[in-house]
Formats: sequence, structure tokens, C-alpha cells
Amino acid sequence: MKSNIDIIQVYRSEKVFKKTNYTANNRAEFWNSSNVIESEIGYLNKSLLVLPIKHQNILNFDGCELIILTDGKGFRHNSKTSEIQLFRGVESPKEVELFTLQKIKSDAYELSLNFKNNSWIGIPKRNNHKICNLIIGQNVGIN
Repeated sequence: MKSNIDIIQVYRSEKVFKKTNYTANNRAEFWNSSNVIESEIGYLNKSLLVLPIKHQNILNFDGCELIILTDGKGFRHNSKTSEIQLFRGVESPKEVELFTLQKIKSDAYELSLNFKNNSWIGIPKRNNHKICNLIIGQNVGIN
């Protein structure tokens, strides 16, 4: 028997600006030029997860309730990141990079900044706090 698995697809772009170059125009140019990232790790096609052949036979989906697909490009020339994360059970919060994910409804997750475990983020010191809700079928952009 097949069960439903929640899938969150993350497209991440990173850029480092020196203080002297941190202007509204530079930020706008970066966001406009980095809006399109083609997935190298997988995608959904009519509710069916399509993965590259190299991943199809090595991933164990038994008991998996959440998959996070991450594609990204970094601030170094031609740097790209791709990752598949499988989570078994969604009741407790899951730590993902700088964030915590908590399932709050059958079709929604709460996304929070997890500063306490990632204090390297910088100054000023921040408290953990909710960023947004991730709802099935709705895109979210975080700057």
C-alpha cells in the first residue's frame, strides 16, 4: 500500500554583498537574475515525484512522511547545491539548515528560524521565531 508523502521543494540562491556594495539596486539585480533555478535533484509531475536515475534505487522511502528537495546556487562562481532529505514521521519539529519545520495541519507546515542552534548567523542576536506557513500548492519567497 502506498501512502502520501509530503514534498517540499526549496530553490535557494545565495549572494554575499560587502557593506559598500549593499544597495537596493544590487539586491534587486540579484533577485531578478536568480529567480529561475532548474531542479537537478527532482520535481513533481502531477503528484508523482520524478528523481534522477542515480537516486531512484538508493533511497529508502519506507516510513518516509516528508521529503525536502533542495536546489541552489551559491555566491561563488558556478557553485550549486542539490540535496534530498528524507524524514520519517512529521509529528515532532524537524531541523533543516537554519530552520525548524513543524507540521501544523494535514496540508501545512510552520517554518521558523532556528537561531539558538545556528548562532553563527550573526549580530544582532535573534530569538527563534516563525517566518511563515508552508501550504500545499502555494509558493513562498523568503528574502
